[in-house]
Amino acid sequence: MNQPKTLVRAVLDRLEQAFSNSFEQFEYPIALFDWDNTCIEGDCSEAFLKYVVHHGLLETSAAEVFTKVDPALNWQNMNPLKAYEACHENPAVPRKELYAAFSLLFSGHSLSRLKQVYSEFMQLEMAPKKRPSILELMDRFETGLGISNVIISASPRYMVEFCMQGLGYHRADRKYERPCHGLSHQTGEDGLLKDHLASDAPVTYGPGKVEVAKMYYPNATPVVVFGDADTDFDMFLYENGVSTIKVFLGDLRRQPKTQMHVESLNTSERERWLLRGIDFEL
Repeated sequence: MNQPKTLVRAVLDRLEQAFSNSFEQFEYPIALFDWDNTCIEGDCSEAFLKYVVHHGLLETSAAEVFTKVDPALNWQNMNPLKAYEACHENPAVPRKELYAAFSLLFSGHSLSRLKQVYSEFMQLEMAPKKRPSILELMDRFETGLGISNVIISASPRYMVEFCMQGLGYHRADRKYERPCHGLSHQTGEDGLLKDHLASDAPVTYGPGKVEVAKMYYPNATPVVVFGDADTDFDMFLYENGVSTIKVFLGDLRRQPKTQMHVESLNTSERERWLLRGIDFEL
């Protein structure tokens, strides 16, 4: 029985098979990446919330923000982590609104101070870890294939940036930009995070990820998309003129929408998907 390929080998082989590595035919070829549990091992915002709650760095009253999505939540008897988990486990709570509320937990906090605390958090074992195979692919896309990398996450954008810096996801020479998009939080002139998201930016959850791609990269052609969950399903199906390669890094059995779709594909359609544990191993 053949062993699955490494992620790097599987992606590069499939891109060559699909496009003959002739990406100059496109005006602006891009690779779209989810961030949490895709580019990294772990979740950059949920892990940070656990850290600040455990160390008493976030006031208990911050939990009240989750009444925006669950008015019946008994938040007075919960710390912010427990309140978030209670909402996350409640199927009646819309996920899009939940992630937006999560981003408001740190309203009133200084972005510079949060960056300092996040840097301290990144030194701990509980912090997210880099995926060297993703970094290698990003480098190969940029330097060898002429593909630009774009990250679209449902986490707060500033946290994704902090995490990218902490794990070395920006090239040291900065020759290639690796823009990231996430929940956009407005900051006041005093440097403090406001109590609302930017009104002109999509909520980067589900369909919102596609909105970002269309808004900021209207002339781009996605040639490969990376994700790990049903929350990336819309991004997987987003195509701008060509059929993309879709790289699924999660457990397909736990993502019913994606699993149902993949199982419905014919042979040629299935060749556009790469599945962890079947087509590659990390």
